[in-house]
Amino acid sequence: MKLLDFILSILAKNNTPIKIVFPEGNNEIVQAVALKITNHDSPFKKLIIPILLFKEQDIIPTNINNSSVQTTVISSAKIAFFAQQLYQLRKDKGLTLDQACELVTKENYFGMMLLKNHDVDGFVGGITFTTADILRPALQIIGPKVGVKTVTSAFIMDKDELFLFGDASVNLEPTAEQLVDIAKSAVDLAQKLHFNPINLALLSYSTDKSGKGPSVDKVLLATQILQTQKLKNTVIAGPIQFDAAWDPTIRAKKFPNLLMTGNCNVFIFPNLDAANIGYKIAQRLGGYNAIGPILLGLKKPVNDLSRGANADDIYYTTLITAIQTIIKN
Repeated sequence: MKLLDFILSILAKNNTPIKIVFPEGNNEIVQAVALKITNHDSPFKKLIIPILLFKEQDIIPTNINNSSVQTTVISSAKIAFFAQQLYQLRKDKGLTLDQACELVTKENYFGMMLLKNHDVDGFVGGITFTTADILRPALQIIGPKVGVKTVTSAFIMDKDELFLFGDASVNLEPTAEQLVDIAKSAVDLAQKLHFNPINLALLSYSTDKSGKGPSVDKVLLATQILQTQKLKNTVIAGPIQFDAAWDPTIRAKKFPNLLMTGNCNVFIFPNLDAANIGYKIAQRLGGYNAIGPILLGLKKPVNDLSRGANADDIYYTTLITAIQTIIKN
């Protein structure tokens, strides 16, 4: 099943339209995506409600005002209410009420407070905001799920088939234990996307026992920990080089004792450098559509766009955000 058809099949079962806020409502590409979703012939017209956030009413473009796209503005009444909430959440971390008032006038914080208060179901931003601008209020206001130690991310790489790459946006130099968390969150997303089977690769410059070094040792330890946890419907390979993870013939030579059929479909990179470089090579040279980064481990769906995102990237990230509101476990 194609990704679009899969998403539609999930959303069609939902009885209530899903509201997604876009804090960068003044961005023309975001506006184009909102118009596409609400277009009269869109399959998602009655399933997703894009809500564009603006600083003021008078800067909303005429074409948006005259469309079926919903908008909201940063109102003084909401500022006072949200500031008090944020102050109560963060006062033990040293935040003052005046600082909270200043923060909630910013679109990224105001949009996150809308999500906190159930005014919307999901949040998609980052085409002008940095990852830190999205992740900081997400952690401060929404917070991680119970039991989650490492908030992470994955890119859905879409072409003829789907692959997951993690973590390309959050954790700079993860420890072995954090790699375990990253892998488990990626496997959870793969299960939600109906990957069958899940072939998980913990990538390295070494395959099996061919190389040595601190990075290899870290990946080996993460692999060993994961192998004790018996992830459902998942075969684990690590440490493993990308060529061996991708090509069963090469893998048979380099990792003959590994019981795995086919190529890997979930790739965990040893650090942010490798993951970010890897997904962009696949995107630019391989022609893959890179959807995300999809943030994993938060209590509510928040997703961060690359500042190089195009309309298709934002469109698919919005659709994934919508199904994250439905498939929560």
